[in-house]
Amino acid sequence: SREVLFREEQRLADTGWIFLVYAGALAAWGSLAARVLLGGAGKARQPLWLAWLLALVYGVLFPVFFRGVRLTVEVDGDGVVYRYFPFHRRPHRIPFSRVISVRSVTYHPIQDFGGWGIRFGLGRRKAYTVSGREGVELELQDGWRVLLGSRRPGQLLSALEAAMEEKGISAP
Repeated sequence: SREVLFREEQRLADTGWIFLVYAGALAAWGSLAARVLLGGAGKARQPLWLAWLLALVYGVLFPVFFRGVRLTVEVDGDGVVYRYFPFHRRPHRIPFSRVISVRSVTYHPIQDFGGWGIRFGLGRRKAYTVSGREGVELELQDGWRVLLGSRRPGQLLSALEAAMEEKGISAP
């Protein structure tokens, strides 16, 4: 059993973005209700099966999917483990032996990475973010820089630095 020094789970459902999903669900169900209640008058109206399909996709599948999206970051004695569910089937590990440096960063999601989520930036940069503008960036030996978005970047950075120091790895 490994000792976890830091753990953070960020859910998309905890952000304001989830209200857009719910608004879409409400619109889909409202459209279906109007279609059923008002009937199929007019040639421009969508077929009933399409209204049901849209209500199913936007009114059920999207909300269920987006409620489950979450980024989990853990620091243990050997490295950092992250998983962006449901996009990662299993957790990914970056061992401290691959890390050159760690630092707390404030970034611009749209400008630097084109938004939130699993994103690539210029210059071999990759970001895993859910919301906000803060995180910790790990510079790796292979030239990649990995940004892990965090609501508690100071605690994440402290846990990384402490674990790396214990392993004898300096983190400038």
